Amino acid sequence: MPNHAAATERVRTTIDKSIVPTNLIAGESGRPISNTSGSAEMALAMHLRKKGVKMYGAFWCGFCSRQKELFGQQAFPKLRYIECDPRGTNPNRQACSQAGVTGFPTWTFPNGQKFAGMRSLDALANISGYTGPRNFKN
Repeated sequence: MPNHAAATERVRTTIDKSIVPTNLIAGESGRPISNTSGSAEMALAMHLRKKGVKMYGAFWCGFCSRQKELFGQQAFPKLRYIECDPRGTNPNRQACSQAGVTGFPTWTFPNGQKFAGMRSLDALANISGYTGPRNFKN
């Protein structure tokens, strides 16, 4: 059985609390997305997809669950999400290894930028050059 506590602690060190409010860092992992998406979340997700941005994660990762909740039920499936745990749905460990993923979530950009840790939607918008609406509801 994998040591989830150690993995969670390793990822916790990659979270920048100035980017993500502390009330969003805790969260139940592996659960369905409960938040609905607004038009701003949908627009950002489509922008990130068009840019070729990828999110690497694991189904049991609480930070990944919170990241998914920020996008919401309708927007998150628009993203390019790669499951790194072989027990997850449609896993791709090879892609995770090739991308050099060492913590979850990890965001990669086609220009070579890589960001480990959960990010606010505003931070992802800034990093990606998104200029659309920012009235994010989640």
